Amino acid sequence: MGTKASTRKLPVDLRKYDMRNIYRHDKIRMYGWWLKVQRNGEQLSKFFADATYDHSPEKALQAAIAERDEFIRRHLESKPPLPFRERTLSNNMTGVNGVSFAASEGRRGAFVASWKLPDGRNKNKKFNINKYGFHKALQLAIDARRAWEEEMRQSYLNGNGSNPAHEGACHD
Repeated sequence: MGTKASTRKLPVDLRKYDMRNIYRHDKIRMYGWWLKVQRNGEQLSKFFADATYDHSPEKALQAAIAERDEFIRRHLESKPPLPFRERTLSNNMTGVNGVSFAASEGRRGAFVASWKLPDGRNKNKKFNINKYGFHKALQLAIDARRAWEEEMRQSYLNGNGSNPAHEGACHD
């Protein structure tokens, strides 16, 4: 038999709490809060069982909130996040974030490298397959995107990574 979800009402007014990254888990013999948060490539996933906190859902929630806030504070004191994803997204067709295929460009299409400029505008650089051939156009788009990523990485490492256009966002 599978486990049934509990229908009991929580003795906690959730409206008074910041619930970002915190989820309730109410299964038979497992009551508590999941904390799942990620910053700058580091993940924290932790369960706060009511039983550990005097069988109090509110105390367990408060502990989860304190842990989340401390985790975020530690990561905010470090450098701001890079303005691009380091890992390739699973639905990416070219294998490189920020590089896509545009079928509408010319008879055979083009590969396009994309990124955000410091003022927040999008920048696209197109490499036409008719002009460069398939493999060369793809490689040029990849090179253009990686050159921008390296420029951003160097700016980040030199302490110039707090560009308002990139704050808290990923632009891929």
